[in-house]
Amino acid sequence: MRSRPRRKEVAEPRRRLEQGEREAKILAEGAAFFAEAGFSGTTRALAERLGVTQALLYRHSPSKQAIIDRVFQVRIGDSRNAEWDRLIADRSLPLADRLIRFYQAYRARSLANIQCSLSRGREHLCQALLLR
Repeated sequence: MRSRPRRKEVAEPRRRLEQGEREAKILAEGAAFFAEAGFSGTTRALAERLGVTQALLYRHSPSKQAIIDRVFQVRIGDSRNAEWDRLIADRSLPLADRLIRFYQAYRARSLANIQCSLSRGREHLCQALLLR
């Protein structure tokens, strides 16, 4: 009696992510990947971890450095803020007042970034916190 050849199991097709979802996934996995592998980690290894091609990764970012920069920008926040620059330059206020206001704003922004990094999947909350 001849046995039937085994049928190959067909994987379910992956759902195509919207651009915002894809970028969020790249940034979240990129942060974890570079934290584990260091900056010597390759985009090929990152793409493999994400389950995408390296070409797709480069469609979203022009270089590995751009991915790293974007991860820092999102996770840590822009190190410079135009409003902070204006505040520091405003000589109508005493320097001590300007510095106190600057550090209060910087602290609020940093706390918002921390809250955002802890609230994965709730990006709408992050945007609200960061726009305050």
